[in-house]
Amino acid sequence: MISRFRYSFIRNSEAGEDLELFLVASVVSMLAIRAYLRVTDYPQLGVSDLHIAHMLWGGLLMLAALVVLFSFLGSFPKRLGAMVGGVGFGAFVDELGKTITADNDYMYKPAIALIYIIFVLLFLLIHYIRIPRPLGHRESLVNALSLVGETVAGGFDPEIKERTLVLLDRADITSPLVHHLRLYMEQGSEEEDPERAVYFRAKEWLIQRYRLLVLHRWFGGGLIVWFALQGVAQAVTVGGLQFDILNAGYRNSEQTLVAAILTGSSFLHGILVVVGILHWRASHLQAYLWFERAMLVSILITQV
Repeated sequence: MISRFRYSFIRNSEAGEDLELFLVASVVSMLAIRAYLRVTDYPQLGVSDLHIAHMLWGGLLMLAALVVLFSFLGSFPKRLGAMVGGVGFGAFVDELGKTITADNDYMYKPAIALIYIIFVLLFLLIHYIRIPRPLGHRESLVNALSLVGETVAGGFDPEIKERTLVLLDRADITSPLVHHLRLYMEQGSEEEDPERAVYFRAKEWLIQRYRLLVLHRWFGGGLIVWFALQGVAQAVTVGGLQFDILNAGYRNSEQTLVAAILTGSSFLHGILVVVGILHWRASHLQAYLWFERAMLVSILITQV
């Protein structure tokens, strides 16, 4: 029973990319809705006492994404479903304030912090899923079969062909199915799928531009200056908060606790940045790792 349950959940080697697209679409959707409502002064969609909340549209979009994912095979429907579902989730979670308050208060101030925490937790989940872990023989074969289906539908795209052969290398080489799939992939003539070709070319172009930026002589110095300015900005913000609290006399309120957490996280952020700067000459990689830790402290504690 346990073995059957375990084999019912085969890891998808492309799950990280689809989930990342879902997250980006969710954040963009939520921010776009907030900006639109602010510009249009929060219009009411409905008549008389009726108001059609955009949370309902979010639910419809997530339903549409599920219909697409259940109805079609291939990477394009998966990407489309991830994007549509992400837009729907952003519209859904944007009205969190209405669902957790007795008076349906959309402007409930803590709601935006809770939405931020939800997105951070979703980001951490995706980051965990994207951590490289070797696939088993069975998982590699199942993922290879999925990509072989891509070649049947859209031709022998070079990217798909390369990834399929890598997966077959990790599968059980004694399996006759693996042998026949390898022959099928190696004998097929490469033919780029126009839709996938545009996607991969754009992706490769962005990667090359980023590499050129990182290798530029001023990149390292600019990065250090950026983190230093960020530390100064945090120190000024925390100092101003402490000053306001002392002037207002909130010595025993929850604001004192918030100020203490902000002070501690900002101090820790500054220490991590300093350690990264000290590592810069010896190892850029170690410096980047310390900068990453500083950013995580800012994202997971200070910003919340």
